[in-house]
Amino acid sequence: MVTTSSPLAFANFVTRIHAHGLDEAAAQLAPFLRARYVQLERGMACSRGSAARLDQMSVGYVGADRHKVEWLEVPRGRMLIVVPTRGRARLGTTNVGRGRAIVAHGPTELTLCTDRDYRSTFVSLPDRGVGEFIAQSYVVTGSVRVRVLPAAEEAIETFDACARQLTETAGAANDALLEVCESWLREEPDDDVAFAPSTARCQAAIRARQYIDEHLDRPLTLATVCQASYSSPRALEYGFREIFGVSPIAYLRCARLSRVRRELHCSAPTSGRITQLAMKWGFWHLSQFSKDYYDLFGELPSVTLGRTRMAVAEEL
Repeated sequence: MVTTSSPLAFANFVTRIHAHGLDEAAAQLAPFLRARYVQLERGMACSRGSAARLDQMSVGYVGADRHKVEWLEVPRGRMLIVVPTRGRARLGTTNVGRGRAIVAHGPTELTLCTDRDYRSTFVSLPDRGVGEFIAQSYVVTGSVRVRVLPAAEEAIETFDACARQLTETAGAANDALLEVCESWLREEPDDDVAFAPSTARCQAAIRARQYIDEHLDRPLTLATVCQASYSSPRALEYGFREIFGVSPIAYLRCARLSRVRRELHCSAPTSGRITQLAMKWGFWHLSQFSKDYYDLFGELPSVTLGRTRMAVAEEL
């Protein structure tokens, strides 16, 4: 059975997630689950949810109202179970929605492209005690070992209810949550939840996205990305739109703008910081940068920086 050292322990740290912007949501979620995001849809993203941490287990639920790519870090020795409860996520080339559970073992980073209004419940557990399950079949996407398993509606409701009990009342974690996790780990992937066969253009899109993410601070052109992903511009365009819903160039712009926003949130709010970050991430025309930033996030970079200044002042 999957257990923590104290399965009936009370939640010793609870937080409500109420964020305007995905980076703010990531900061609020960080004590429980390390995440980062690239927003792909215009407008200020609002995130809502709640999370709790016990001695060795973190549990919570969170949702956002914008189409995005998210990376969820699974450290060595940890297991992450993600259960979509509203909307769909794309894992590689497979759509995963309600009725499915995603299980990943660290060390790895789980990459999901999610619909707008997507919501999921998660639990992070120690990986020990589940060795007998690790040898079972895994779906491999890149370097990620992950299974997509069937999840009965009754089990999803129990899982979600237990998570809410922990995060909203800070009550004792009963065995029901762990029993549901164990039942999912014993499931075998079937034809309905197996990964869809990847087309060549989808495989190229995944390679291209990885290349873009690793080289955001360098000059990139569509020709460079096509060469790195062994694809033609047309095939890459189709693959990106099929998986991420945007073109490769639009994804590159969103990823760079998201990096600027993340650093505006995290760095010291000094004079000239916006210009420095814009140029660092490849935006040389500052007026166009400000317009693109506003179009994507619904506020100017100066407003984001001003919020950071206010947060620093409050801490002092």
